[in-house]
Amino acid sequence: MAYPISILRVACSIEGAAGCLLNLYIFYLLRKSRMDALFRIHVFLDCHFIFVIFNPFIGQLPKEVYDVLTMLASALCSSMFIFIPSLASLQLMALTRPQLSALKRFSVAFAHPLICCFVVGISVPMLVPTTEMDIEMERVSRAKFEIDDSLIFYRYGGTMNRTELNRGRHFLVALFGFIIFPYSTSYAEMVILMFMIYKHLKSYKSAVTSAKTASLQRDFFIMQLLQV
Repeated sequence: MAYPISILRVACSIEGAAGCLLNLYIFYLLRKSRMDALFRIHVFLDCHFIFVIFNPFIGQLPKEVYDVLTMLASALCSSMFIFIPSLASLQLMALTRPQLSALKRFSVAFAHPLICCFVVGISVPMLVPTTEMDIEMERVSRAKFEIDDSLIFYRYGGTMNRTELNRGRHFLVALFGFIIFPYSTSYAEMVILMFMIYKHLKSYKSAVTSAKTASLQRDFFIMQLLQV
């Protein structure tokens, strides 16, 4: 059992390092490419948060399709860290509440992620602007990015000063809902759970469980730390 765990440890470490190096290389290529002028312009333009979508299929598919895909992609980005604490919560209950049924364990472990999913679900639609706000975002985008009038593209994001054009929706509210709240609460929960698990693993007694089980629990704990 030790060999697969050791292999996974090495694989996770290599994967993280490779991803970091790849991102740095992509950043270098973007800086050296012809898109350099565009790359240096911040996405915050005139107090609007704008990200644009260029696609060869734009104009061939209804805009509603891109609206749904944008909301789905934003929600999936948040889900990368929303479900991180669930495994740690399950391990903590396995250590401290082994008498609980599987249904109760999963209910407790996934209660917070489901709350985060609900908050994200009501926040990501705010990234789709109203018709009036979309016109304003198009004007700003074409002026700042020097986009030709003949080029069709879609705009998403929000505003912090022209909320009257966007049904009163402030971008910071959307940002809090689909990034700040799930990210901060998920990692805060993860840190607390990791501390509690570590505390219980240190006090593991052979009378309570076998040495092999204790070793497996510690290996699982290390794997979770590597994944974070």
